[in-house]
Amino acid sequence: LDHHCRRRITIFLATKEMTQNEFLRQIGGVNSNSFARFMKLKGESGYDNGTYWGAKEFFQKRDADAKAAKAASKSSNKSANTTPAKAATSASVAEFFSPATAKKRPADSSCSPGGPAKKSKGAAFDELVDQARGVDLPTEAIFDNCDEVRMKALAFIAAEGVTTAAFLRACGNINSNSWNRFLSTKGPTKGRQIEAYPKAYRFLEKVRILRGQPKTKKRINAEAKEGPDGYSTERERTHMWVLGF
Repeated sequence: LDHHCRRRITIFLATKEMTQNEFLRQIGGVNSNSFARFMKLKGESGYDNGTYWGAKEFFQKRDADAKAAKAASKSSNKSANTTPAKAATSASVAEFFSPATAKKRPADSSCSPGGPAKKSKGAAFDELVDQARGVDLPTEAIFDNCDEVRMKALAFIAAEGVTTAAFLRACGNINSNSWNRFLSTKGPTKGRQIEAYPKAYRFLEKVRILRGQPKTKKRINAEAKEGPDGYSTERERTHMWVLGF
């Protein structure tokens, strides 16, 4: 469906894996104006736009390549398990005592036949949200502009593999209409009056602090430029009254 295609394009471009211009070349040299028209459409519309068919083929190929790579990896692992016992034992012992491997190995994996049970994505995300709620922000000020918050939010959703609905709940129950309005705007100050902006920023900031991730250079520059109050969340003035005397 077109709206699913648009959502996947948005999330993919937010990861910065490739630029928009490169993406348009990859999907058959779609014109940027045609692409913009397609992305502005809503619902199941846009089948007559070349962006839809090019993107559909692009993502189908990516999915097929990923599936083939996964199958090849499984086959390679299976072949490795059929090596002579003595060589396999020597390799596993050497690997076990390797400092680099020791950091990655779960502490209790040698005690459990199948290793520690992996948490589902949903359970892991719920735990992350609970931990993030316990993080106290040093300030309520915002130091990422609207475009940056949109980009970081979409990249986060893609990286964590969660639904938009789950993300909106994690941010403090952002209304879906508010979120869609925020996403539909473009520009560093566009959408700043929408509740999705500060809520999404503060949740992502708590996750950054929780994970011990450093501030970006852009973020540090914003703090210096905007001062302690950060970016405004007030509606932009679009009209100015001029009084004549």
